[in-house]
Amino acid sequence: MAALLRREFDVDVELVEGHYGEFTLLIDGDKVISGGPLGFVGVLPSTREIRVLVEARGARPVQRKDLAHRARISSDVRWTILTSLLATLLAAGLLAVIQRPRLVSLLGWTVFLALLQLPIVYASSRGRVDPCTAWLRRVLGGVGGR
Repeated sequence: MAALLRREFDVDVELVEGHYGEFTLLIDGDKVISGGPLGFVGVLPSTREIRVLVEARGARPVQRKDLAHRARISSDVRWTILTSLLATLLAAGLLAVIQRPRLVSLLGWTVFLALLQLPIVYASSRGRVDPCTAWLRRVLGGVGGR
């Protein structure tokens, strides 16, 4: 709970070890909430309750814009996924025409080919775009690759 309060509210929190099941939240030395007698069996105040009480005491949640930025998929990664998808489908199509395997075998090979693309997608997420993706991006998107 101390780590959660530090992370979400950017406040100084001191964690004091107590007896098993003991939970008391003090803000500026004042007791705000306690686990009570049921704390011994693991029934503690909810995280929501604690957030509301901490906010009521004047602490404001920290705005985490960096998390929203990381959640978006970059343009390079999207182009790499598109290129990998096209390469996998092309290879599966060629395999189907040349070998004429059974459907189960074709699906297995297609999954295998798709898994081979994962290192390329991972490298793209680290900023290293492969030449094939850069070329496809220039041709289809009119945007130069990195």
